[in-house]
Amino acid sequence: MDNLFSEDWAIVATIDPDANTVATLQSDEIDMTDWEQLAVITMAGTLGASASIVTTITDSATTGGSFSAVSGKTTTIGGTSPTTGSDTQKIINFRSAEGNSNARYVKVSMQTTGATSDSALLVLGKGRHRPASDNDLASVSEIVK
Repeated sequence: MDNLFSEDWAIVATIDPDANTVATLQSDEIDMTDWEQLAVITMAGTLGASASIVTTITDSATTGGSFSAVSGKTTTIGGTSPTTGSDTQKIINFRSAEGNSNARYVKVSMQTTGATSDSALLVLGKGRHRPASDNDLASVSEIVK
């Protein structure tokens, strides 16, 4: 029998949906020893005039350490038109081997530029061990099987 999605993948980090002001927000820290790969999903609602949402995967060798951008793991939603990118999503795929040398911990930054904009971030992790849902964020309140 095939595994359920929630047995293979878990919610490992988020930036909750909100009308985010011009700022950079950080996701929860993710220990990659638990995860084979990540799917980073940026969701834009209504963007403000000339706004952009820039999502970047960063990593560090130590928990709470200095995080550096991972080359090639950035997306941008938005641009110069107020509606460019509104109500769209982008996905970054990331395997632990793609990180910077000796990096074990990952954070995702989501930067809003130009104007306040509706956005959110969801990071799913494919578990090294099953069920992955054993390592869901504490904020996951229910899984219906």
